[in-house]
Amino acid sequence: MGAAAHDGGRISDFRRQSIGLYLNLGAVDGEWSSDYGNFVDGTISARVQTAFDADGNGFAAWTATLSGLSDVRALPYDATSGVWGALATCDEAPGSSANHAGPPNIALGKKGEAMTLWVANDDTSRSLKSSLLAHGDEWEEAVTVTADLYPEPLFDPPALAFEGETFVSAWTAKSDKHYVAFTARYDSEHGEWSEPEEHAVPQGDSAAFMPRLGADSHHNLMLVWAVAGQPLRLAYQRYRAETSEWTKAAIIAGATFSDATLETDGKLPFSFSANGLGGLMFRTTSGSTTTVKLAQFF
Repeated sequence: MGAAAHDGGRISDFRRQSIGLYLNLGAVDGEWSSDYGNFVDGTISARVQTAFDADGNGFAAWTATLSGLSDVRALPYDATSGVWGALATCDEAPGSSANHAGPPNIALGKKGEAMTLWVANDDTSRSLKSSLLAHGDEWEEAVTVTADLYPEPLFDPPALAFEGETFVSAWTAKSDKHYVAFTARYDSEHGEWSEPEEHAVPQGDSAAFMPRLGADSHHNLMLVWAVAGQPLRLAYQRYRAETSEWTKAAIIAGATFSDATLETDGKLPFSFSANGLGGLMFRTTSGSTTTVKLAQFF
């Protein structure tokens, strides 16, 4: 599965070819530089996440899997030179058959720093890990965000956003026999994450996939997650920077749907722009008819 991102003049297209990951570049109104792109990693990876800052600098991150081994890797992009940099491994040690990483997420800060976030699975437990890249430095040793994760198969990367001052993560985990959405903030001074904060609605538990998280240019956050049940529902909660508090969580009106594939592939496209506008796409299936819907945030 490929992932493409627009960085203000060039398109970056990641394609999986056999057991290799390839990068292709081309002008927005032109053609791709080659039919297959440039080889960047000898691995199998079904999902690549990309992130770019306002200056067009960016990163791509993926889980490298080969011969039963897996680890998290990242590749930087420099907008000034127009080239991709050196490939790096973000987790604390090469993967093994007993300790492998799920799909990662990546976000960029305002000073050139980057953060990767992924689920580490040692076959007996799952934990949420992160690694920080300070500007001009190397990826730091991974730290644990939480060791209490939803015990379902890994198919969806945890949520991650930079809200203007720090990184914020979001995930699904158990709390007093119920599954809810959680968030935590990164303390760059001490190199650790805050205590997790719960997000829930009385209408039901969080469904078995990761929530969605976005930030605007005023340090506000939008958190969206699915509420389990038949039909599924969508809930949201806003973080107001001016009060440093989350608003009351609520169900999105009219966002009820039935999609048997949601809890096995986690497909729920979400976007939240710098001006606070956002949207979430979901699909509802009835018999042989599938309808795609859009919930908009203002």
